[in-house]
Amino acid sequence: MIFAVVFVNGMTDAPNAVGGAVASGIVKPNRALLISGVFNFLGVAFNAGIFSRVTKNVYELAGVGGTVETSQICAVLCATIIFALFAWVFGIPTSESHALMGALLGTAFASGEVTSTVSKAFWSVVLGFFVSVVGGFVITFVLAKLLKKVCIKLGYKIPLVLAAALNSFLHGSQDGQKFIALALLFLNSDSTFTFVLLVATFMALGTICGGGRILKKICFEAVVLEEKEGVAAELGGTACLLFATLLGFPVSTTYTKTLALVGASSAGGISKVRFNDITKIVSTWVITYPCSAFLSYVLTKLLT
Repeated sequence: MIFAVVFVNGMTDAPNAVGGAVASGIVKPNRALLISGVFNFLGVAFNAGIFSRVTKNVYELAGVGGTVETSQICAVLCATIIFALFAWVFGIPTSESHALMGALLGTAFASGEVTSTVSKAFWSVVLGFFVSVVGGFVITFVLAKLLKKVCIKLGYKIPLVLAAALNSFLHGSQDGQKFIALALLFLNSDSTFTFVLLVATFMALGTICGGGRILKKICFEAVVLEEKEGVAAELGGTACLLFATLLGFPVSTTYTKTLALVGASSAGGISKVRFNDITKIVSTWVITYPCSAFLSYVLTKLLT
């Protein structure tokens, strides 16, 4: 079931990493999804043992100090999948990693195991949300304004593809650690090389097979980007993800990249942002934590 959550994460969260390249018209959606899938795989595989602070924070967020019951495993994973599929059906880019963390918190409350360690880990998530949302928008907006004054003679395709690939690599690094934390927590297992490869594979497959619906929503319906703005969106999203990963903040590629796309689009004129679509997306973000936590809380109570 863990791998089902990883697959759904690849469908709904990972595609945003290449949003700037697609929205600006430089890279076709199918090719972008292939790039994203490959570099998601590499991000999980190569960074699982290097930037492990995100794993630690997610592990502590669950607040489970002893043996984890099977019912708790089922409650967390089922709550995450239910919320993720609900959002995917409507083509709304949500963060399955944040739904996962909300579900972990709901189970911790249901089990009566909320401690000061959990509270500290929760605030790391809050800080990560602030970094991804505010940082993604502000950095990208500034970059887009600066790039308007720059002329790249060789064109923007190569910078965009490289930046999109790096974004996907960092997404794999971020979200891969969260699912490895599940292995440590629920499976009472070390993050073995085999498990890491399975997480990497399922995330890549989810992106390549099911990411098109999310790309269509955010890239063709929510924002309009020129080539320079696409570069700014990719670079701004990359900067935020790298900063958060190094500091151990569990952040969402979806939140970071969506706000980066909005920031880049806004730099070209506020009329280029389709606020009706953005409002629907942000509204879903607002309910992610409470809904996934509530679902997990109820399921934990029912199953125990």
